[in-house]
Amino acid sequence: MQIRITIAAALLLTCATAFAQFRTTQLAHEVPLNGFVVPITQNGILNFRVCENCEGISSKLTPETRYIINRQDVELSEFRSRLSVVRERGNRTLTVLQKLDTNTITLVSIQL
Repeated sequence: MQIRITIAAALLLTCATAFAQFRTTQLAHEVPLNGFVVPITQNGILNFRVCENCEGISSKLTPETRYIINRQDVELSEFRSRLSVVRERGNRTLTVLQKLDTNTITLVSIQL
């Protein structure tokens, strides 16, 4: 019986150590389209709000930032032009992935 308790305790200690090493490196934000300012350049700043009353978030864009429409990679220029004609902006949401350690945006995605 003592051996089982010792093994169980050792397993719990091992699991607790493994869980303690996890840390968040990216955040995924669900952003309503009416709270999103479409970026102009690849090296600019992306401004968005996750809700109408939430404080705005600003994060850097890089040339490596991916823009996706309907699961297909597109250039920033196409992303801008396709979003400019979307109606009912309050009913559409984007997914924005923010890398926390560098405060950069890695991906902006929308289903139209």
